[in-house]
Amino acid sequence: MRILGDKDTRVDKREGERGFTLFEILVVISLVGLVGSMVLGTFAYILKGAAKASFLKKANDNGVFIIDIISKEIRNAGGIVCSKGGSACQDIDCDTLEITRSAGASVEFACEIGGDGRGAIKKDNGEMIESNFSVSDCGIFDCTISPQMVGVNFVLVGWDDEAEVPVEKGEGGFRTEFKHRAFPRKY
Repeated sequence: MRILGDKDTRVDKREGERGFTLFEILVVISLVGLVGSMVLGTFAYILKGAAKASFLKKANDNGVFIIDIISKEIRNAGGIVCSKGGSACQDIDCDTLEITRSAGASVEFACEIGGDGRGAIKKDNGEMIESNFSVSDCGIFDCTISPQMVGVNFVLVGWDDEAEVPVEKGEGGFRTEFKHRAFPRKY
C-alpha cells in the first residue's frame, strides 16, 4: 500500500543521476577504435611509401655513381679492351673492361658473381656498390669497333634491411654509351 506523500524510491531513483549506459559507452569505444585504425593504416602506408622512395634514391645514386666513374675513365683513356672470361671480346655481353690511361697506368672494371650469388661491379677489385645491392646480369659491357663505342648496361637489384618500415625488393636499370677514339686496343 502506498501512503500519500511518500515517494516511490524505485521510480524516482534515476531522476537526479546523469550518465551513460553501458551500450552508449561501447558504441563510442568501437567508433574511436575504427577511426584510430583508419588513421594508423594511412600513416603506415605513407611511411612505407617514403621508405620505398628513399630506397629507390639509393639505388639511383649507386647506378649514377658507377656510370660517372666509368665515363670519366673512358674519356681520359689511352686505350680500351673489353674481355669475357679473360679473352678479348668485341661484341656484346663482355664482363671486363680494361682502360689504359694516357700516362700508362691501367684500371679494370669487372662484373663478378661472388660465392653468395651476389653480382658486383668492381674497379680494380674494389666493390663500387653498397652491400644491399646486386647486379642481376654480369654481361654489362657492350664493345663495338665501328663506331668505336662502349656501352654500359646493368640492372641493380636491391633490398633494404636497415629500413624501419619493410621495403620489398626493387630494381633499377641503367644504360649509356660512350664513344672514344682510342678504342679498341689490339694485342
